[in-house]
Amino acid sequence: MDKRVLQTKTALRQSLFDLLENQTLDKISVVDLCQNAAISRRTFYIHYRKISDIFDEYQYEIYETVVNNLNHSHNAPQSLIETVDRILKSNFVGFRQLCLNNAHYKLVQRLEELLLVSLNDSLNIQNEQQKYLVNVYISSGLIKSYITWFKSNGRITGSNIK
Repeated sequence: MDKRVLQTKTALRQSLFDLLENQTLDKISVVDLCQNAAISRRTFYIHYRKISDIFDEYQYEIYETVVNNLNHSHNAPQSLIETVDRILKSNFVGFRQLCLNNAHYKLVQRLEELLLVSLNDSLNIQNEQQKYLVNVYISSGLIKSYITWFKSNGRITGSNIK
Protein backbone atom coordinates (compact mmCIF):
# COMPACT_ATOMS: atom_id res chain seq x y z
CA MET A 1 0.00 0.00 0.00
CA ASP A 2 1.22 3.48 -0.87
CA LYS A 3 2.74 5.30 2.13
CA ARG A 4 0.41 8.30 1.69
CA VAL A 5 -2.65 6.08 1.59
CA LEU A 6 -1.48 4.30 4.73
CA GLN A 7 -0.93 7.65 6.49
CA THR A 8 -4.38 8.88 5.46
CA LYS A 9 -6.12 5.70 6.61
CA THR A 10 -4.17 5.71 9.87
CA ALA A 11 -5.14 9.34 10.53
CA LEU A 12 -8.80 8.61 9.80
CA ARG A 13 -8.79 5.52 12.02
CA GLN A 14 -7.15 7.41 14.88
CA SER A 15 -9.61 10.25 14.40
CA LEU A 16 -12.48 7.78 14.53
CA PHE A 17 -11.19 6.21 17.74
CA ASP A 18 -10.65 9.67 19.27
CA LEU A 19 -14.23 10.66 18.46
CA LEU A 20 -15.59 7.32 19.69
CA GLU A 21 -14.41 8.25 23.18
CA ASN A 22 -17.31 10.72 23.46
CA GLN A 23 -19.80 9.74 20.75
CA THR A 24 -21.39 6.69 19.24
CA LEU A 25 -20.50 5.71 15.70
CA ASP A 26 -23.86 6.85 14.32
CA LYS A 27 -23.40 10.37 15.79
CA ILE A 28 -20.01 11.00 14.16
CA SER A 29 -20.18 13.01 10.95
CA VAL A 30 -17.74 12.82 8.05
CA VAL A 31 -17.07 16.55 8.54
CA ASP A 32 -16.11 16.05 12.22
CA LEU A 33 -14.02 13.00 11.40
CA CYS A 34 -12.13 14.79 8.62
CA GLN A 35 -11.57 17.95 10.66
CA ASN A 36 -10.20 15.90 13.53
CA ALA A 37 -7.90 14.00 11.13
CA ALA A 38 -6.90 17.16 9.20
CA ILE A 39 -8.01 15.47 5.97
CA SER A 40 -10.43 16.77 3.36
CA ARG A 41 -13.85 15.22 2.86
CA ARG A 42 -12.87 14.53 -0.73
CA THR A 43 -9.90 12.46 0.47
CA PHE A 44 -12.18 10.58 2.86
CA TYR A 45 -14.51 9.63 0.00
CA ILE A 46 -11.61 8.45 -2.14
CA HIS A 47 -11.00 5.71 0.43
CA TYR A 48 -14.39 5.09 2.09
CA ARG A 49 -18.10 5.34 1.36
CA LYS A 50 -19.16 5.76 4.97
CA ILE A 51 -17.57 6.08 8.41
CA SER A 52 -18.39 2.52 9.45
CA ASP A 53 -16.16 1.34 6.58
CA ILE A 54 -13.16 2.45 8.67
CA PHE A 55 -14.25 0.19 11.51
CA ASP A 56 -14.99 -2.65 9.08
CA GLU A 57 -11.47 -2.32 7.67
CA TYR A 58 -10.06 -2.34 11.23
CA GLN A 59 -11.96 -5.57 11.98
CA TYR A 60 -10.75 -7.16 8.76
CA GLU A 61 -7.14 -6.28 9.59
CA ILE A 62 -7.50 -7.86 13.03
CA TYR A 63 -9.03 -10.95 11.42
CA GLU A 64 -6.19 -11.20 8.90
CA THR A 65 -3.59 -10.70 11.62
CA VAL A 66 -5.13 -13.42 13.80
CA VAL A 67 -5.35 -15.89 10.92
CA ASN A 68 -1.83 -15.12 9.66
CA ASN A 69 -0.30 -15.37 13.12
CA LEU A 70 -2.08 -18.54 14.08
CA ASN A 71 -1.40 -20.10 10.66
CA HIS A 72 -2.86 -23.47 11.61
CA SER A 73 0.16 -24.40 13.72
CA HIS A 74 -1.35 -24.08 17.18
CA ASN A 75 -3.07 -26.92 18.92
CA ALA A 76 -2.52 -25.85 22.54
CA PRO A 77 -4.92 -23.27 24.01
CA GLN A 78 -2.11 -21.51 25.92
CA SER A 79 -0.22 -20.85 22.69
CA LEU A 80 -3.41 -19.50 21.10
CA ILE A 81 -4.12 -17.23 24.05
CA GLU A 82 -0.61 -15.78 23.93
CA THR A 83 -0.88 -15.14 20.18
CA VAL A 84 -4.31 -13.50 20.35
CA ASP A 85 -3.27 -11.45 23.39
CA ARG A 86 -0.23 -10.13 21.47
CA ILE A 87 -2.48 -9.18 18.54
CA LEU A 88 -4.96 -7.33 20.75
CA LYS A 89 -2.11 -5.48 22.45
CA SER A 90 -0.85 -4.34 19.05
CA ASN A 91 -4.27 -2.72 18.49
CA PHE A 92 -4.39 -1.46 22.07
CA VAL A 93 -5.44 2.18 21.65
CA GLY A 94 -8.40 1.59 19.37
CA PHE A 95 -9.52 -1.51 21.19
CA ARG A 96 -9.34 0.24 24.58
CA GLN A 97 -11.46 3.14 23.37
CA LEU A 98 -14.11 0.79 22.03
CA CYS A 99 -14.23 -1.24 25.24
CA LEU A 100 -14.50 1.72 27.61
CA ASN A 101 -17.65 3.16 26.07
CA ASN A 102 -20.76 1.05 26.74
CA ALA A 103 -22.42 2.67 23.73
CA HIS A 104 -20.00 0.67 21.56
CA TYR A 105 -21.07 -2.70 22.94
CA LYS A 106 -22.22 -3.85 19.50
CA LEU A 107 -18.86 -2.95 17.96
CA VAL A 108 -16.99 -4.85 20.68
CA GLN A 109 -19.38 -7.77 20.21
CA ARG A 110 -18.59 -7.74 16.47
CA LEU A 111 -14.87 -7.91 17.29
CA GLU A 112 -15.50 -10.83 19.64
CA GLU A 113 -17.46 -12.66 16.92
CA LEU A 114 -14.70 -11.89 14.43
CA LEU A 115 -12.11 -13.29 16.81
CA LEU A 116 -14.20 -16.45 17.22
CA VAL A 117 -14.46 -16.90 13.44
CA SER A 118 -10.73 -16.35 12.90
CA LEU A 119 -9.89 -18.78 15.70
CA ASN A 120 -12.23 -21.37 14.19
CA ASP A 121 -10.46 -20.92 10.85
CA SER A 122 -7.05 -21.31 12.47
CA LEU A 123 -7.17 -23.75 15.38
CA ASN A 124 -5.95 -27.23 14.57
CA ILE A 125 -8.23 -29.39 16.75
CA GLN A 126 -9.96 -32.34 15.11
CA ASN A 127 -13.00 -32.53 17.39
CA GLU A 128 -15.29 -29.75 16.10
CA GLN A 129 -17.25 -29.43 19.36
CA GLN A 130 -14.09 -29.15 21.42
CA LYS A 131 -12.65 -26.68 18.92
CA TYR A 132 -15.74 -24.47 19.10
CA LEU A 133 -15.83 -24.56 22.92
CA VAL A 134 -12.14 -23.65 23.19
CA ASN A 135 -12.61 -20.81 20.72
CA VAL A 136 -15.66 -19.36 22.50
CA TYR A 137 -13.74 -19.53 25.77
CA ILE A 138 -10.70 -17.79 24.28
CA SER A 139 -12.53 -15.10 22.32
CA SER A 140 -15.07 -14.08 24.95
CA GLY A 141 -12.65 -14.51 27.86
CA LEU A 142 -9.94 -12.37 26.29
CA ILE A 143 -12.31 -9.59 25.29
CA LYS A 144 -14.00 -9.52 28.71
CA SER A 145 -10.62 -9.60 30.48
CA TYR A 146 -9.50 -6.56 28.53
CA ILE A 147 -12.76 -4.73 29.26
CA THR A 148 -12.36 -5.41 33.00
CA TRP A 149 -8.75 -4.26 32.91
CA PHE A 150 -9.57 -1.09 30.95
CA LYS A 151 -12.40 -0.19 33.32
CA SER A 152 -10.05 -0.59 36.29
CA ASN A 153 -7.72 1.99 34.67
CA GLY A 154 -5.00 -0.64 34.49
CA ARG A 155 -4.92 -1.05 38.30
CA ILE A 156 -5.28 -4.82 38.05
CA THR A 157 -1.85 -6.40 38.04
CA GLY A 158 -0.48 -9.82 38.90
CA SER A 159 0.45 -8.58 42.37
CA ASN A 160 -3.09 -7.63 43.38
CA ILE A 161 -4.93 -10.64 41.97
CA LYS A 162 -5.57 -13.13 44.77
